[in-house]
Amino acid sequence: MANPKLNIEKEGIDHFYNGLSWIGLIAMIALPLYYYNQLPEKVPIHFNPKGEVDGWGASSTIWIISIVGVLLFLFLSFIEKIPHQFNYPVKITAENAQAQYRIGLQLMRFMKAMVMLCFAYISYSIIRSALSDDPGLSSWFLPVFLLVFFGGMGYYLRLAYQEK
Repeated sequence: MANPKLNIEKEGIDHFYNGLSWIGLIAMIALPLYYYNQLPEKVPIHFNPKGEVDGWGASSTIWIISIVGVLLFLFLSFIEKIPHQFNYPVKITAENAQAQYRIGLQLMRFMKAMVMLCFAYISYSIIRSALSDDPGLSSWFLPVFLLVFFGGMGYYLRLAYQEK
């Protein structure tokens, strides 16, 4: 039996996550637009786990992160429209569908916001590193991003199990 199609109203947290997503998306596009003509021929294109630059490429590569970010934003925005097709950790029933879809949608919006902010920060760090002697990403970036991202996933999975 297919999962029921339901219209899930957005809550305050959904609007907050969407706002963060839009801020990240706009920043990852606006920063390269504003600074592109100031960039040197070579810019950082890769950072090691410590956040240090360990790869350089043409300044035009700054657009790769923006293009991938826009595509991810569009894809994740489309996915939000089909919560009945998500994979859930519990069996979807008529009784729990509303709650499970709400939790699944909030998880998707959370992940989209974190990815957009991550990409915006990486764009910012590439530009900052290219225009100064700054070493690259902060050493705390990867552990904090992973902790927040997977911590959020764990939080929403726990909610999903509680709403069986």
